[in-house]
Amino acid sequence: MLSVSCEAESAHPDLTLLYWLGNGSFVEQLQPNVREGAVREEERGSLVTLRRDLHFNSFSFQDLRTNFTCVLLSPFGVDVRELKWATPSNEGGETG
Repeated sequence: MLSVSCEAESAHPDLTLLYWLGNGSFVEQLQPNVREGAVREEERGSLVTLRRDLHFNSFSFQDLRTNFTCVLLSPFGVDVRELKWATPSNEGGETG
């Protein structure tokens, strides 16, 4: 299983949502091999760090082409971060 994490800090964790989208839709609507984990909270002084994992039971080419975004919705606004997959470099130059 492959997992990626999204972390955010909030002074108001009870009023803050942290969730994943795939191509603008909730990940549960994509395919059965992708699911969100539960939100975990860790207190750090006056702030709380929220963390939510995205789990892939299997990974496919379709997942590479899906635009996964982590969304933080709080009383202070919205922050969206896009998941960027590392792509192998073509070190030897193009062939063919």
